[in-house]
Amino acid sequence: MSKVDLVILGLLIEKDRHGYDIRQEINKRNFADWANVSSPGIYKGLTRLEAKQMVQARLESGTSHPDRTVYSVTPKGRDLFQSLMREAITHPSRQVFDLLIGIGFCYLLDKDSLLAYLRERRKILLSLDIDMASQREETMVSDYIPENIDFIFDYYLSLIEMELAWLDRLEARITAVATWPEGVLRKCLEKK
Repeated sequence: MSKVDLVILGLLIEKDRHGYDIRQEINKRNFADWANVSSPGIYKGLTRLEAKQMVQARLESGTSHPDRTVYSVTPKGRDLFQSLMREAITHPSRQVFDLLIGIGFCYLLDKDSLLAYLRERRKILLSLDIDMASQREETMVSDYIPENIDFIFDYYLSLIEMELAWLDRLEARITAVATWPEGVLRKCLEKK
């Protein structure tokens, strides 16, 4: 699934837009953070979607602005949007987080360093939680922000909450390991 295509098509289904307007709307709704959509990605996506006849472009002359290319969704693009939406909502994806790689090799650290790193992560998450809650308040008072954007904030805040609870359990488990790292590698060592 192309996240960029989904974002572009969704915004164009709302209304015809030019590239700069798409970028502004992505920033306004904080999609840049959530969908990892960059400015170059928007323009590459528009070019790709136009080549596949998912969107069509028209030149709009302006008196108060330079001429600009305005895009609209084609029926083929609406079909792709439906397909991408179904995939986005129904298919859980296995996320690759740097944290999971770190946990995969945590036994190579001394126990005290690992616990210190986990506590540092907790502090960062708590700060992120405060920042996200503040960003949520600022965003949701904007003129045109649909309610579903709040659903996204709620999801991310729930993830932070879940990770903080997981960190509590992880720290307790690591603290309980009497011999480090042998206690973590017990099953592996028993097979030798």
